Amino acid sequence: MSEELKAKREADSARREFLRKANSKPLDNPKIISDLESVPAYTRRNVILDEENKNNASQKSKYSVNMEDDGTVFISNNSFLYDNVD
Repeated sequence: MSEELKAKREADSARREFLRKANSKPLDNPKIISDLESVPAYTRRNVILDEENKNNASQKSKYSVNMEDDGTVFISNNSFLYDNVD
């Protein structure tokens, strides 16, 4: 049993060392930091983002919903919504 335990410990330490080398980057080098900052995190992690349809993103509703005694009221021309934002 001690040989099994010793083999498991050696395999565990080898696995930890492999993961340390594979996953960590030294952050004391300014070039590595600037390289990390210049690339978005989703790109570094190979995440694929769906591109949003640009035409649908610009369409905004000009209606607001208010609750009154009579029930729900839809109001157009909301004074808080502007077409030209700074």
